[in-house]
Amino acid sequence: MLGTVLVFCVIVQKVVAASYTVTVDAKKPQTDLKHFWKSTGFCPPLPHNQSDQYDLSKDQQMNLAFVGSVPQRGFKQVRIHWMLELITVKVVNEKPHYNFTNLDKLVDLLWKNGLRPGFELMGSVAGYFTDFEDKSQVMEWKNLITLIAKRYIDKYGLGYVSQWNFETWNEPNNHDFDNVNVTIQGFLNYYDACSEGLKDASPLLRFGGPGDSCHSTPHSPYCWAMLSHCYNGTNMFTGEMGVRLDYIALHKKVIAQHQNLLIASPANTINYTLLSNDNAFLNYHPHYFTQRTLTARFQMNNTRPPHMQLLRKPVLTVMGLLSLLGEKQISADITVGGTSEEPTLGVLASTHQPAVPSTADSWQSSILVYNSNDNMTSLDLSYVTIHLKGYPTLQGMVYVTYYLDNNATNPYKLWKSFRSPDFPTVHQFQQLRNVEDPLVTGPYPFPSEGSLTLKAELPVPSVLLIHVCAQPGAPPDQVTGVQFIPVTNGQVLIGWKDSCVNSRCIKTYEVEFSEDKKTFQRVNERNTIFTLYVYAPENTDVSGFYRVRAVDYWNRPGAYSLLEKYTEEH
Repeated sequence: MLGTVLVFCVIVQKVVAASYTVTVDAKKPQTDLKHFWKSTGFCPPLPHNQSDQYDLSKDQQMNLAFVGSVPQRGFKQVRIHWMLELITVKVVNEKPHYNFTNLDKLVDLLWKNGLRPGFELMGSVAGYFTDFEDKSQVMEWKNLITLIAKRYIDKYGLGYVSQWNFETWNEPNNHDFDNVNVTIQGFLNYYDACSEGLKDASPLLRFGGPGDSCHSTPHSPYCWAMLSHCYNGTNMFTGEMGVRLDYIALHKKVIAQHQNLLIASPANTINYTLLSNDNAFLNYHPHYFTQRTLTARFQMNNTRPPHMQLLRKPVLTVMGLLSLLGEKQISADITVGGTSEEPTLGVLASTHQPAVPSTADSWQSSILVYNSNDNMTSLDLSYVTIHLKGYPTLQGMVYVTYYLDNNATNPYKLWKSFRSPDFPTVHQFQQLRNVEDPLVTGPYPFPSEGSLTLKAELPVPSVLLIHVCAQPGAPPDQVTGVQFIPVTNGQVLIGWKDSCVNSRCIKTYEVEFSEDKKTFQRVNERNTIFTLYVYAPENTDVSGFYRVRAVDYWNRPGAYSLLEKYTEEH
């Protein structure tokens, strides 16, 4: 039997731009699907010697909590500029003594949120380093890099630090060196010092660059000089020809296109491993939704004391949908009809095999369908028919759909309907948070014949994800790591970890609250697959005891997290 689902459409006068037929065949695996998009980043504003005021602010703590809340570690890396400006130095008897306190705080903040740094070795270290053609400074730079790497290996272990991407100074061709003299030769000296300094800490640490666009010569001289130096230059420290280059970092200013053109293509010879959107900045008034961010920040200066509120933007919600994709790409063909001059529909289909049978994990298939024309918005609709075939017959198999567009799931549009307030009310924030998540339908039984047809009307832009899950042998495992960030009086951000839950077939997380550890009630009324909830009741004390559990598509709850107490400071 063929099932039909009409996915949400725009209630406007419309012109059909195109019609598409998508055919997915689960019996035709194609290639591995590595989740190469799990990186973001940010840059502190000027002056860089005050980076701690941005990197370690309460606002950034909350922002990184949102980044870390993408399910299934949907983000792993945060690439951060000017990290070495978090180090201060005191010179005693002509020898530098470094203070790593602020750098320690930032690395620890990333670690607590299940993230790791994209560690750009970038900064003058409070003005101590001034010239990379000065041999004594280059030698001391190498020593500093070794100290940094050993420090975090000792604290977190080599298993964690060896996953970091240590990287050169960002975009050297832009000459943004903060008063450090960095000629091309100085940059090569700096590169060798970074490479050898990391090697002295551990040969397992990886290092790359140049973090630049590398336009054709004669443009981008730093980029091409560095690549040539790594190929056949002379290592300043060892005298050997060539210097290691573990990866090449390029700046090129859409996910399936990267997968199909650079990875899945049989003609590909590039080991393409990571795409970073570098959009984890904090916006400023009055550009709450329109700057290069994953969240919308409202600086609530109308309260005493002032506080800050964050909303999850659709771009961050999409990262949550990407986290549901499997590890094997399967065949997905698109046939185009209608009158569209330039097709805008794309698809990425995948399967997931459980590592261990009879656990909370199970066989899955995820199909991501997106209708996009770069950053353009259109009132036209595309009619899309999606055929799924070749699916196995497995016990209790169901499918769920997740849908995002600029109408039904758009906090920005709703905020504008409120007349764009600088200081939304508690009730308005609640309404805005109610449209952060995708629209979800299901779970519905998957037809036993192994085939299914769905129909959708998709505007530009929109995203539809179909998640097919076989019923696992066990309910979800335990939620861990419940923690709190105070927002303001009567409001608290509650975060938790899903690293032990061992299931992607999650209907929701239930956050429960008790004043006395005896009677609990669920406080997050809306279902969510993200591992964060802002509890902001009106006229209710938020001090008390919290616990969280996962519920799967078959309404089976997992074990509660450990009970954690939150006490509000007045």
